[in-house]
Amino acid sequence: MPVNKNWSRWIFASTSKHFYDASVAADPNIKFYIEGQPITIQKDDTEAFEYRQDGPNYTQLTRHEWYIYIEINILIQAAKNDEDFHRMRRLAGIMEAAFAGMIPVYRYGDGPDDDQTQLGCLSLIQNVGQREKIQSSHFGQIDPNFNSEQASIEGHYNMHLHV
Repeated sequence: MPVNKNWSRWIFASTSKHFYDASVAADPNIKFYIEGQPITIQKDDTEAFEYRQDGPNYTQLTRHEWYIYIEINILIQAAKNDEDFHRMRRLAGIMEAAFAGMIPVYRYGDGPDDDQTQLGCLSLIQNVGQREKIQSSHFGQIDPNFNSEQASIEGHYNMHLHV
């Protein structure tokens, strides 16, 4: 059985919705962009998250079993703030907490195959020996003309899918 033409879209829709929901629950005023959307960050915007994903990568294990692997990266931008030096760390914490152990994957969409039912569940990969972790990287101020700093949070997920 070949890769289903909808799997990539369903995975992307489910994971981006998961992180969007975490952002809105923490603070609905923080801008949240999904990879592919036009970004309209202005100089006076103080905070934004951007969801990015690599993959999915597919490995067929048996005729009816697939191993699916993705990498999720959230870019964070925050204005430097003399009143709250920890603001970037607070924003990073919101996204670190969103890297839940499991993310359900639903058949989201409005096409004939998109019945909103659950396809499977992505599992966060945590393995000390293989150096799999939720990784936070703080880059500081990238552009000296733009008073903001950036960070990213990355984690990897996999799913075994039986079809």
